[in-house]
Amino acid sequence: MPHLVCITFMIAIQLILCSTAKAAEQQASEGWPMYGKNLEHTFDNPDSLITPENVAQLQSAWVFATGDAVSASPAVVDGVVYTGSWDGYFYALDALSGRLKWKFRLDCQMTVVPIPEVCGGPPPGPDPRRFNTPGGIVTASPAVSHATVYFAGGKTVYAVKASDGILLWKRVICGRPEETDCASDATDPTQVLLRRAASAALSRQCSCARNGHRASPVGVPSARERPEPMRL
Repeated sequence: MPHLVCITFMIAIQLILCSTAKAAEQQASEGWPMYGKNLEHTFDNPDSLITPENVAQLQSAWVFATGDAVSASPAVVDGVVYTGSWDGYFYALDALSGRLKWKFRLDCQMTVVPIPEVCGGPPPGPDPRRFNTPGGIVTASPAVSHATVYFAGGKTVYAVKASDGILLWKRVICGRPEETDCASDATDPTQVLLRRAASAALSRQCSCARNGHRASPVGVPSARERPEPMRL
């Protein structure tokens, strides 16, 4: 039985969007564009109305059912929730109603367990292999900047239009770059795992990258080394 994944948003959060060094300090907008809110991952929301006294009174605003687990925190920008699921899809949802705005199907990668049902895998269930892996096809949080959503699925990093989910580009981060046709190697177990994956793409795209923050380099193992999940 597919998991029911509940995402609850009770208040609007003020944040600073990255565009230029000056605008980054001045341009405020409702939302949470990446893991930790910003490139510094401050998780800071001084305008929050949630307190230790009222937190127990929070109730679900809506529930959206995906085909499998959602293990990465979403991004929220301009009233839209962006999140990926282990079911092989990336979703854009209306933050007020939970209504689906669009969804994007990720490329299948048979080396990532659990394999999404849409890619020929079994339905979600108590399969022990699900608990002995780094996670499903989407384990990294997305990032949103300049009307573009950046996210990772398996070994592929995607950039899609925030408005309709149309693909702008995608890049395979393969673990055996010395091998011929590395990007199309079906046995490559590389997986972009960490929440900074999309933030790294965002920091490259943003010219401001305040306080000297830059994307961390991708470590690529040699052909003699055992490929491991790629970490950004």
